[in-house]
Amino acid sequence: MTMKLFFQILIVSLLSQTETFGQCFPSYNKIVVVIGENTEANLVIGSPNAPYMNSLASQGALFTNSHGIGHPSQPNYLYLFSGANQGVTNNNVPPAHFTTPNLARNLINVGKTFISYSEELPSIGSDVASSGGYQRKHNPIANWMGTGANQVSPTLNQRLIDFPGNFNNLPDVSFVIPNQCHAGHDVCPPLNNVVKQYDEFVASLGAYKQWCISNNSLLIVTYDEGNTSLSSNLIYTAFYGAHVKTGIYNQDINHFNILRTVEDLHGTAYAGASATAATIDYVWERDLSLNLKFFIHGLFLSGATSQNSPLYNSGLSASASDIDTVRIDLMYPNAPYTMAASYKGILQSNGTIACLFTNISCGNYYIRVKHKNSLETWSANPVNISNAASYDFTNAASKAFGANQNNVASGVYAFHSGDINQDASINSTDLSSLELSLQNHPTGYAIWDLNGDGMTETADYSLLENAVILNLVISRPQ
Repeated sequence: MTMKLFFQILIVSLLSQTETFGQCFPSYNKIVVVIGENTEANLVIGSPNAPYMNSLASQGALFTNSHGIGHPSQPNYLYLFSGANQGVTNNNVPPAHFTTPNLARNLINVGKTFISYSEELPSIGSDVASSGGYQRKHNPIANWMGTGANQVSPTLNQRLIDFPGNFNNLPDVSFVIPNQCHAGHDVCPPLNNVVKQYDEFVASLGAYKQWCISNNSLLIVTYDEGNTSLSSNLIYTAFYGAHVKTGIYNQDINHFNILRTVEDLHGTAYAGASATAATIDYVWERDLSLNLKFFIHGLFLSGATSQNSPLYNSGLSASASDIDTVRIDLMYPNAPYTMAASYKGILQSNGTIACLFTNISCGNYYIRVKHKNSLETWSANPVNISNAASYDFTNAASKAFGANQNNVASGVYAFHSGDINQDASINSTDLSSLELSLQNHPTGYAIWDLNGDGMTETADYSLLENAVILNLVISRPQ
């Protein structure tokens, strides 16, 4: 399979499952943003000239609808750094340093740090227009050096050789600016291919890329603009690192969206047009918690708002507050409602269970609850699962999909008991199974023990018989 075919198949797969996600961001240790020059996305994505960038994309998040904002180069760097072109529409050195809001100053204002590392910059804090392969037009922080409003220390304008080998010494956010050859602006020997030149430069940062995953950090690789002769201005952009959900994303993004996202990741103010840009909040995976409450009808102890414990009564737990093992699934909110994550734990006597889902995206999910002899129950609607969420099934029948719960006390509701064979209904086959078990009167932990007292007996049969009369079946989105 060619790399281009791989990406085409992955796009189709991604688009077949629509997900709705709210804002939820990881807290990153380091973010490094690398910027290349003047290359249309179709010359990079799937190209044999860019093996490293395509490998990076296949392991991270690739944005196939990412755009530069205009032409020529310098305004795009200013957009990415400050959310505006500051009135600059060409590549000439601006007549004065700016005093407008920008990413570096916004980070400093919240106690964070920023440094720009430019290849062949002649000295730290240099304000020259060019030197060897260095071009000031590609180094936006140079325009804000000073002591005025929103300006920053020249010490934040550093050389690429100052990029630390110990990545713990990096600032919170870095820009990495290659020289004219390595950025892919000029055709240079020995590669004589602008795509290969930038690809090899990105590969030279491979040690940081490998460090990202285990050190809670992020690598962003992008370009300033596409081909100046094409109106699409479509550019390669990829995110790689901890918490990044691997996939291909076709949302329309540009420099404002990337700036807004870096600002949101660090909780800063917004610079320029980033204030109204959509944040990229759909590519992150985190450990998310859900505090859930529900009762099981057969186990419910009337008048006590508590439950009997099959685990304790069968000698499997030393605590009567440990009720039974249950499984909580988060289901995607759109058809075909597939499972996104699952958690197994022990329900407590007061109906609570604290769930932890590892490495999933924040967003809206149906909650599905499964128990060994209860009817599978879904939340009435998708629930937003972000940093921490809570959902209580017990205070209204309508909290379950189709209001599919029993009223077990005044204002208290519980899941239906009796689906012994877990076929999504409570019917005569469950009753037959229980009848057969009664011949042997099994004790201990058993699927036929509906009231959780550690015995299979006529009380369980009576409970199940009443449920069968109601012809209870699962209720869930179709």
